[in-house]
Amino acid sequence: MKSSVVRRGLSVKEKEVVLQILGMHCAACATGIESGLRRLDGVIEANVNFTTKEAIVKFDEEKSRC
Repeated sequence: MKSSVVRRGLSVKEKEVVLQILGMHCAACATGIESGLRRLDGVIEANVNFTTKEAIVKFDEEKSRC
């Protein structure tokens, strides 16, 4: 799933990070975390995998607060 900015062909300074997620007890936990990540400003794509306990997040570096 790509953001509307990317779909429109506008340039973003995209970065990707892989995060280890601890404390997930079920697939619903992963879905909730993924949904929350996608609502964050600058997040282009977020995928959380319950089995591997990882989140892969692509984001616009220009909008990052870190």
